[in-house]
This record gives sequence, C-alpha cells and structure tokens, in this order.
Amino acid sequence: MAELISSALAAIKRGDTSFPILAEWAEWLRDLHNYVASIGGPGQNTLRRVVITAGRWLIVFEEPTAAFIDPGIPSADHIHCFVSLEDIVNRHNAVFRLLHRQRLVDTLPLTMSVAEALAILTPMATSHIFRGVVVVTRETGASQKLYPTRSAWPSMIAMSSGRLFVITDYEATATEEPRDEGGFADFLNDLSTRGADLEARLLKSLGRTDLKPLVLAHFPGFRHGVGTQGAGASDIGPATGSTTALRAQNISPNHALVIHTGEPGGLPEYVIVTGDNWFYKMALPSGPECRFHAWPKAKEAGVAATQPQCGFSTTSFTQSAENRHCAHEELRGMRSPRCHVAVLESHLCCRACIFHSTCWASELTRLPCPV
Repeated sequence: MAELISSALAAIKRGDTSFPILAEWAEWLRDLHNYVASIGGPGQNTLRRVVITAGRWLIVFEEPTAAFIDPGIPSADHIHCFVSLEDIVNRHNAVFRLLHRQRLVDTLPLTMSVAEALAILTPMATSHIFRGVVVVTRETGASQKLYPTRSAWPSMIAMSSGRLFVITDYEATATEEPRDEGGFADFLNDLSTRGADLEARLLKSLGRTDLKPLVLAHFPGFRHGVGTQGAGASDIGPATGSTTALRAQNISPNHALVIHTGEPGGLPEYVIVTGDNWFYKMALPSGPECRFHAWPKAKEAGVAATQPQCGFSTTSFTQSAENRHCAHEELRGMRSPRCHVAVLESHLCCRACIFHSTCWASELTRLPCPV
C-alpha cells in the first residue's frame, strides 16, 4: 500500500491526472499536497509528520516535505500504513514512536535544575558556557501597601548539541536585590559567590573543568520563542509602513540576551545572559559623575519627565538620585528600541548596565553622559 501511495504522490507532484489508486484516495492525497504546499517554507521546515485517518485506519508520513513537496518518488519506507484497528493495536509501539510529541520536538524547559541538566547534558557535546541570572519580580505586602521584591538566582548557560540550556540552582535560597543602595555591593558579592560555587559544581560533575565562561560577544542569542510554545518558529514581521516597522528602523540588529523563562503563571521571570559577569547591573556606573541620575538636575536642564521615578516596581528597580538611575527622559526615548533590559529596568543608567557597549556600539557619542 505504501508503494501505491508513493507512486500517486509522485504523479500529483508531476501534475499527472492518472493515478495507480482509487479516485477517492487520489483526491485525499491531492488535498494533503495542497495543504502542505500552502504552509510555506518556514512551516514546512518545522513540519515533522502528516497523518491521515478515518478512525479505523491510519497513515503516517514520516518525512512529509519529501513526500509532498520535494520532486521525485517519495520513499515508501517513510509512509507507514496501519490498515485496521487490529493493526493499530498490534503495532501501537510504532504509532507511539512516530507520533509521541517528545520524539518530534524539543519539549524541554529553558531553565532546569542542576540534577535535571546532568541527566540530559552529554559532557563532550557541551561546547560553550556563559554565566547568567534568573530574575523574578513579584508584588508582595498588604493589598493596600504592595511593594516589589526582586529575587535572583545565578545560572550557567550551556551550549550543548546546538541548544542552550539554562542551569539554575533553584534549590538554593534566592538572593534578593536590595532597594537600599547601600546594600547593593553586598548583593553582588553574594550573587557572585553563589554563582562561582554553582559553576565549579556543575563543571566538576560534567567532567569539563576545562570550560571557561565566555564573554557576551560570543553569545549566539536566544532563538525566537525559546521556552514557550513558539520555540523555533520564525518571527512574524510587521507590515510595511506600520508604527512597529517605523520604530524597527532604529533598532540595532542585536540578538536576544534577555528572555522570559516560559514558566507558567505569568510572573515577570527572565533569564539574562551575563557573559563572564554574574549580574546585569554594575556596582557603579562607568565614566565621570553624571548629574542626570537625579530628576531635579534633569529638570533644570529641561530633559526630565513630568514626574520623577519614585519607588520601585516590577519594571523599574532604581529611583531618582541613585547612582544607577537615569532621569534623562530624552535618553530614555533613545534607548527604548535597543535596550535589552527594558522589561526589567525602565530607568536604568546605561553606564551601569553590562550591555552598555553592546546596545550603543559605535554610537556612544550620542549619549548625553559626561566624558
């Protein structure tokens, strides 16, 4: 039966009108051919199986693009026919191997514990490592007095067999970013100590103490949709002339360095690659002292927002007058299309961020910061 279907598909692709099978079957196969052709190149690249069934029989095309799109006669070995309910039951293992989701797509989460990672990673297939951090911000307190807390877990990001794995020590107590500037240096030291311990444990367990964390410039970027149901799918571009398309003209072609973990619950929970650092914010901004950290000074210069940023939120963990805060509203407009951490830090000083040179590259002279 597989040979007959293979010959019929070859005829359909050639445009022939005579088929070695019943007319009803020819019509079904032609409809499938038209459907597979209609989904286009990106859809065909991710199409793992095509199935046709009437309940009492089942046909699985193991290589659907080769069967329905590529020229020539499809391989009958890749067309699996289950001709009756008894046949389906007797060969249920084959049905499982052909259609079980975990055998077709990557269903692994983006982040995982050390134990989970060690059960999956192959030491010699692990080619590169980067440091990173998982950051979760949530509202806590009384209903009439809510305030945000930001928890951070140091993470190792391993490239293995062409796939990024974010290994996070969730069993350890999270380190909370302080809302008091005075405690920030201690927070960074604690995070770095925990991170170094995680790195040493993981590499020893993998037997790969030869690996060293690479700098940000070597990070390939998280692929579109990773950690979500859209993983691996191509992005959908905006229509020409739309607001999004016009804004996109100002966006540098940077790859994703910050991405949602994909965990359920809707929390602002992000993975941030930090290269050979352990956090995305530095203890102090680089360069000379800048007056635009404070809203009153920015207001004097005529570049401030109507109101200062006071207090903390899930999208801003700095406030006016702090060393890592930026009150220059015009600069915030400039950084908006290129900022990697905008979902976490609406008012972070660019010079206090490890992505500073990545975001601005050759455009550092556009910044109003003193030099």
